[in-house]
Amino acid sequence: MIRSQGLGRQSGLSVLLAVTGYPPGFSGAGTRLHAQYCRLQNLLSPAALRWSVMTKREIGEAGDAPKGPERIRYAPTVRNLSRMSTLASAIPEMRWVAREIADGLLNNVDVVHLAGWSWFSLALARAARRASIPVLREFTSQGDTGSASRVGGYFIRRTNRAADRFVAISPPLKDRAVAACGLDPERILVRPNPVDVSRFCFPGITERAAARASLASYFQGDLPADAVLVGMIGRLRPLKGQQLLINAFDYLPARFRGVIVGPPYSADDAYYRGLMAAVREPHRSGRVAVIDRYVARPEAIYAGLDVLAFASVGDGLGNVMLEALCCGVPVAAVANPGITDWVVTDGVSGAICSAEPACLARAIERTTSLPVSQTLADTAAACFGSEAIDRALFDALEVCAAQLR
Repeated sequence: MIRSQGLGRQSGLSVLLAVTGYPPGFSGAGTRLHAQYCRLQNLLSPAALRWSVMTKREIGEAGDAPKGPERIRYAPTVRNLSRMSTLASAIPEMRWVAREIADGLLNNVDVVHLAGWSWFSLALARAARRASIPVLREFTSQGDTGSASRVGGYFIRRTNRAADRFVAISPPLKDRAVAACGLDPERILVRPNPVDVSRFCFPGITERAAARASLASYFQGDLPADAVLVGMIGRLRPLKGQQLLINAFDYLPARFRGVIVGPPYSADDAYYRGLMAAVREPHRSGRVAVIDRYVARPEAIYAGLDVLAFASVGDGLGNVMLEALCCGVPVAAVANPGITDWVVTDGVSGAICSAEPACLARAIERTTSLPVSQTLADTAAACFGSEAIDRALFDALEVCAAQLR
């Protein structure tokens, strides 16, 4: 394939990015992929890389579409939060894909980049195969591999087998995809999510002081100078482990404070109400603050932390760990083999523990012996910085586009 300036095809590469969530609104994978494509387009040129997007909106999500994609197509949203909601959306989404294809969806597309999964993902992967357009499938969570879901697992595996090349954001996701779908491991690129180190970097003294002062407002201004501030960032839902962190504070000294950041979603309303009740318990009063909304600049949170706590059991990697480390913040993480120990070196960049409140509390205390540091930030940036990882994605897209069906 002819390259332009060593990176892009002479005629340019046209990508259809299909992802189950996308800005505006809170969408971890979609937000990261949008930023990655924008950086790639700046690195190459608008002519070298063009992309459009297929996605879904969360109910009630609003805001202007971000700049960058040539076009964003939104799937119909089914207002059904029952256990059968996934099946309820199958027919509307598949019909929507058929209409979009008739409207020229796949015209001049060189490769489809598929991340996350919904019914439109299956319909699009099958349509791309019929049109001889190669598919790059990205695994960003355990659910994407088809190994965990009982209802949709069969259809997710069918989607995966329709793809030509693959990206897994951690080694366990590669292993799960190979085991669940019988994929050729040689066709799977393992690379972490990229971190924009121009944003997520070691804070200066003034920046850190301002971040601490801002976070103190969530404790009614009562944040002692010697307070150890422990943070957790992510959507408020059971698999993220916020309740475990709250319970861990029952075992931590009084100078430790916690700040939990993330938006609640209607499907997790009961869990959210339980969290808020837990932090208001008299024996925890004033020790844990909850910022229950999407924060557009999480780097401003990291800048004020002493420790990041990570207790998720469902993430494919846990981008918050990478971001925190690039800001020089050590991580106390609940063990998730192949993920937490791939990112965190116990005793060097944090501590790893079992999923029990007392064990997490001990891990947090051990992590405080590893101060927020420029050295930790520089080491993490060398591993997770965006430029090399962005280039690896573009190379994977080009290899996939050259795939002969």
